[in-house]
Amino acid sequence: NVTGATTFASGTFTVNGTLGGTGSKTVALGATLNGSGTIIGNTTINGNLAPGNSPGVLTFDGDLTFTNTSVTTMELAGTGGVAGTDFDQTVVTGTLTFDGTLNIISYLSFSIDQPGSYDLFAAATAGNFDSVSVGSTALSYDSLSGLWTANNLDNTYLYTFNTSSGDFSVTTAIPEPSAYAALAGLGMIGFALTRRRRHQPKHAA
Repeated sequence: NVTGATTFASGTFTVNGTLGGTGSKTVALGATLNGSGTIIGNTTINGNLAPGNSPGVLTFDGDLTFTNTSVTTMELAGTGGVAGTDFDQTVVTGTLTFDGTLNIISYLSFSIDQPGSYDLFAAATAGNFDSVSVGSTALSYDSLSGLWTANNLDNTYLYTFNTSSGDFSVTTAIPEPSAYAALAGLGMIGFALTRRRRHQPKHAA
């Protein structure tokens, strides 16, 4: 157990058991916290959070607060839907306050570009990230829906991160309305040409 406030000032600190104590914990800028254990007490992340051991579940028994300098990295490894096996997960018994940067990346050769759902943050959430990316793709935030979204490069899959639930999903993308309009326009042109050919007068031999 740790007594009093504790700061992890530099390097990587791995928690695979239980880090107890009643004092608060702080991960300083430049330091990294990872592992698949449990941290007791309110925790503030100024540096890096990388839950799990590729992948794994890291639990915070208390509040967890990300600051605007924090970088959170979550790994995806499969589509089976099992936290700690198919994806990293951060569990918070108190309130999880989002801020800083969220990077969602693949583990080893896993392809992110396939339908799947990942409960990355199991907590009551508040706040928002400053930026969210999936691999090399930056997502855009929609304040009306509360969602971070982006189509991947070939416009086949849609990435969605939900700030209220902490869930990330990959679904089959629906073409933009402009694409439907273009397809419809091509169809009408083809239809008009067909009708024109059918109704042209026959010439006498």
